[in-house]
Amino acid sequence: MNSQDHEHQRIEALGAARLLDAETERAFDRLTELAAQALDAPVSLISLVSDDRQFFLSQCGLSGDAVRTRGSPLSHSFCKHVVWNCTPLVIADARANPLLADNPAVKELPVIAYAGVPIVDGNGYCLGSLCVVDRRPRRWQPEQINLLRSLARQAMTEIELRNRHRRLSEELDAARRVEADRHAMNRLTIHDLRTPLGALMLTLEMIGNFGPLTAEQRELLDLSVKSSKTLEALVNDLLDYEAVGVAGVDGLNRQTCDPYALANLAIEQVSPLAWDKRIQIEREFEPDVPFFSGDARKLSRLLVNLLANAVKFTASDGHVTVRISHSQAPAGVCFEVVDTGVGFDMKHAEDLFQEGFRLDKSRSTHESTGFGLAFCKRIAEAHGGRIAALSEKGKGSSFRVTLPVA
Repeated sequence: MNSQDHEHQRIEALGAARLLDAETERAFDRLTELAAQALDAPVSLISLVSDDRQFFLSQCGLSGDAVRTRGSPLSHSFCKHVVWNCTPLVIADARANPLLADNPAVKELPVIAYAGVPIVDGNGYCLGSLCVVDRRPRRWQPEQINLLRSLARQAMTEIELRNRHRRLSEELDAARRVEADRHAMNRLTIHDLRTPLGALMLTLEMIGNFGPLTAEQRELLDLSVKSSKTLEALVNDLLDYEAVGVAGVDGLNRQTCDPYALANLAIEQVSPLAWDKRIQIEREFEPDVPFFSGDARKLSRLLVNLLANAVKFTASDGHVTVRISHSQAPAGVCFEVVDTGVGFDMKHAEDLFQEGFRLDKSRSTHESTGFGLAFCKRIAEAHGGRIAALSEKGKGSSFRVTLPVA
């Protein structure tokens, strides 16, 4: 690679670092302050050299226009020689040095003694120099140059950390945009399902009005109606899940919630399922549990999901218990749904709340979206609460939701 190509790539590396005209940062200022103090120099700089100027990423001891502009043209730069040669430049008296004697900075600032070391990135490109300046002649000691080298390496470490943080932030922003697009597409697709589903449900309702049906026809119609209602519930679950995923806490329609009313409403909605299996839903409500702020509709869906799961996995003639209690530290309302069902191995206690996870892989995917418990977790966490599961295989399960009381 010739020198022109190398300089072009060096300038590209400097641009990619996004340091030119960057705001001052304390981490870099500490390095220039340390360099000035350790070497007893009136001025210290971290200077980045572009193709037409030098920019002071940090400075200690400058005054006048150099502080305001945070840089100078290359005509005034000593650091350009450090950068172009990628080697230290140590000058005892610039007035006697053929390379620098005619530099305008010698008379204007004045820069008499100079010691600068290169700041080199991981690809070997010299981005700038860390230097100290004195306004009188002086000889720099080897240990002082070694200290500058150490500070220059630290400056490069700080630069790389910021570059890594910036890249990660950009990748995160891109991932969030992709996720937002995915949520939008999912919601659009799910919304599109509602139109044909509504037409199907209306058609099924009208079929019964066309005349007497045979027992077999009535059975098939009832099955179709039941399946369409199940599908409607799944579509609503998916819509709510996507909505909470996008909006989070901002998607909550908060109001004052009565914990007893929420639990009773959920029990009322699930009772027909329980009656079909001769499952008794019992209440164990502590007195004087406080009202709290929350989205009543979404919290009701949360409790319905937990109760419906409890009924689904509990054998006929079993029991499901709904408990309400008040925790003191921190203050919160606790809802607990306990069943005498099949239970599960506690090694799956966290997996249950992941999207699409099913304990029983043999069950039809038409019976569930696999998002019910994931939805419950999102709702609880959007309220600043938490959800947890306890179980012993073959002996039932307990799902506990704790919500804060503001």
